[in-house]
Amino acid sequence: MEMTLPHPDDGAPDEAAERAAQLGAEDLRRATEQLRSAPPPRRAVEIADTVLRRAMAAPRRARLARSRHDDDLQVSTTAITATMRADVDTALAGAAVQQIDYDIAPDGYLAAVRLDLLVQYGSSLVDLADEARVVMAGSLERLLGAGDVPVVVHHVHVEDVTVGDPHVVDPGDESV
Repeated sequence: MEMTLPHPDDGAPDEAAERAAQLGAEDLRRATEQLRSAPPPRRAVEIADTVLRRAMAAPRRARLARSRHDDDLQVSTTAITATMRADVDTALAGAAVQQIDYDIAPDGYLAAVRLDLLVQYGSSLVDLADEARVVMAGSLERLLGAGDVPVVVHHVHVEDVTVGDPHVVDPGDESV
């Protein structure tokens, strides 16, 4: 089916815009009806962990970060993650990398890194976070020449604490 667009001077765009507005209003009315007929949602505190878990599990496309060693060289965040995960997991006893996120500036250089740790019960969170920053800064310097990039360690939740070795134990598998 071939479709031609009307010429701007023949008045058709106004009709098309009006029709689109009518369709949008109809879609909004149907969506409102569906929401009103749905069972009430659980309280936010009851679903927050599920929402966070799903958001963190969502696939993310790899991005490229420019190297400060060579402006023509770009390194995939997938490669950076693999290297930093190995470095941090090897260096830290009592903690393991759960997730690493990146902020890449508009100029393509790495602006910041966020690390989520899975920590063994009884470990010092502050000491592990400090050690992780040092290890990650070394990894970034080696990979990108970016040892001065701020490394933020966050999202260390009680649910992420494990009794066993965090390198091999999934806290979800442990019984309380």
